[in-house]
Amino acid sequence: MRRDLLDGEQIYGIFGDRRGATPLVGITNRRVLLVDAAYDEDRVALTSVPLRQITSCSYITASGTAITESTVVGIKVGRNMFEVSCNSPEEAQEVHGLIMWHLIGL
Repeated sequence: MRRDLLDGEQIYGIFGDRRGATPLVGITNRRVLLVDAAYDEDRVALTSVPLRQITSCSYITASGTAITESTVVGIKVGRNMFEVSCNSPEEAQEVHGLIMWHLIGL
């Protein structure tokens, strides 16, 4: 991901536990880079999404589990939801916070 940065782009971090359909997400000051493993035939995509195209960001957890303990973040782009499993609730909060920071225009 770091090799794919554009001029003037700053990376905030690379997050994820390397499992699931979206094993990693990179967040920069301009876009989100999603490793999308939801393809057949063992194919993987590195998908770039401009931050302005993200419509929502969610914590996802089982019912009965506190949202503050969630390790999964949902990133909605158009009609697609990308679920990123993080290593800890703190990492999930960082991913959610970085995306929300851009969504609300701070």
